[in-house]
Formats: sequence, structure tokens, C-alpha cells
Amino acid sequence: MCFGQSINQGSSTGMQLSDEAGQKISESCRAIHIILPFLAISSVIYLGVVFSEFDGPILLNKQPHRESLFFAGLAFFTATVLAPYFQRSMLAGGEENKTADQYAVSGAKNIQYSVTAASIVLVAAACINIAAFRTTKDAVNLVVVGLLLVAVLTRIPTQTAFRRLVDEFLSQRMGTDDPL
Repeated sequence: MCFGQSINQGSSTGMQLSDEAGQKISESCRAIHIILPFLAISSVIYLGVVFSEFDGPILLNKQPHRESLFFAGLAFFTATVLAPYFQRSMLAGGEENKTADQYAVSGAKNIQYSVTAASIVLVAAACINIAAFRTTKDAVNLVVVGLLLVAVLTRIPTQTAFRRLVDEFLSQRMGTDDPL
């Protein structure tokens, strides 16, 4: 349970959310907690398959696949700069005249989608670098894979952080100045 008990006590914006809204918000939080580790584990399994077929020495910065390294940098920029920008844009837009429950559930879904999309971009870059390692046998690609997978795992919000994001969104949409 992400924050089921605290949602029934009302959000930090001072608005009481329904049990149904709390349940939907918890489902969004759980979805992130399931999807992101699954993506990371899938990449690690692919890496294991590559290592099972590996033959020869690992090279150290002899012939890294530069295009995959560029794509990794681009993916990292997308996930850390562009994804939060688009998340704020998605949260700022939307229909007017909704209830607090509808805004909270909509905000939780938008946060879930943006975090998942950014993580998919990072995992795609990791898989590209795993494929590059398969052809070049250069350790630089492995280091980049490790960094990208760490970036995916650090995107998993804690229960409190997810609730805080939803509360901040709700306070902005409902006109409350201070979400805390």
C-alpha cells in the first residue's frame, strides 16, 4: 500500500479525498513500483544472455560504440530534463471544473505515465549499449549500462514522494498556495 491510511485522513492541502480516489492513487503508485523494476530486470536478463555468449577479453576504452554512447547521453538528458518539463506541462493542462478527487487521480496517472515513459527511454538506451558491448566488447558500454539502470531505479518514487507530488499538483489546481 502506497499511502492508503494517510489518504483517508485527507491530503496535506486540507482537502478530504474519497476512498475511491485514494485507491486509484495507490494503484498508480504500485504500478510504478512494479513496472520500473521489471524494466531494469529485463535489461539485466538481456545482459546475462549477452554474457552467456561472450567470447574473448573485455576491452577498456579501445573501440567503444560512439553512437550508443551518444544515445545514452541523449536518453539521460530526455529523462532528467525533458520528462520533468513535460510532466509539469501535463499536470498544468487539463480540464477545468473537476473535483479534488478527479484532479488528484488525474495527477497521479500523469505522474505515473511520465515516470514510466522516461524510464522506458533509459532502458532502451541501456539495451542499445548492451548490444554495442556485444559487438565491441568494450567495458565503457557496460559502465554506461550500469549508470542507466541506476537512473531507472532511482526514478522509483517513495510512497511519501509520490504523495507529495500528487498533493503539490492538487494544491496548484485547486488554488492553494502551500501544499505542505
